[in-house]
Amino acid sequence: MTYRFVVEPSAQQDALEAALYLEGRSPGQGGRFLDELDRCFKYIQDFPHGFQERRGRFRHAMLAVFPYRVVYEVDGDAIFIYQIRHTSRKPSKSFGP
Repeated sequence: MTYRFVVEPSAQQDALEAALYLEGRSPGQGGRFLDELDRCFKYIQDFPHGFQERRGRFRHAMLAVFPYRVVYEVDGDAIFIYQIRHTSRKPSKSFGP
């Protein structure tokens, strides 16, 4: 089955902020982060049910290299990416830890 892949504007903003932060700390890290995020997105597209539901219907995929998680939901024929967050941030009331 082919899923429609939707990255919500708030998740796009999360990704941009993280990439800019990492790039400011060490040149090249922002690009590496975005490459790793792209790999994670491709994995989610290939295996949308590959991560367990953590809070309600929300699933959390961890990036392999950076301490960030992608919060997403599979709804019918669509995958919605809601948040990209650093793992040390305070847990989200909506999406869980």
